[in-house]
Amino acid sequence: MIDDRVLYTVTIETQDDVLRMLALGVSIEQVAPGQLAVHWHDTVRGHATLGELVRETDTGFVWRRRGEVPGSRHDGDVLTFEVVTLERFEREVRRGYLDAPDSVPSFRFGDEELWEWYRRQFFGVGRVYKGRQKPDGTPIEPPPVL
Repeated sequence: MIDDRVLYTVTIETQDDVLRMLALGVSIEQVAPGQLAVHWHDTVRGHATLGELVRETDTGFVWRRRGEVPGSRHDGDVLTFEVVTLERFEREVRRGYLDAPDSVPSFRFGDEELWEWYRRQFFGVGRVYKGRQKPDGTPIEPPPVL
């Protein structure tokens, strides 16, 4: 399941570590002939990484990073994107992923309310990548370099 409207957790398994973050506005785009990239925003900035879709699941998808230089440090890293439902957010994400768990309000109306709150708070902040779009289709251009 790949949907740019939902909130995901991303688990990145590298050679040295396992990193975890939240992801908004997730999409897979062709960046050059035969080359795909997954794009997303965490709560700080935009991200993009070249690679291949390993598989879609009922609750997300798995991506394998393929660098421009085969055998580079992060070549082959596995990124697992999993949808954050309201139930999963309260059970696992609020205390396990957030530095300030009480900074996020409680939600009463379900998954869509949670996802919309995160989009309004964090989508499009920080450094972004040319060609990306907000959920309503509005282009997001990178900020000028100062």
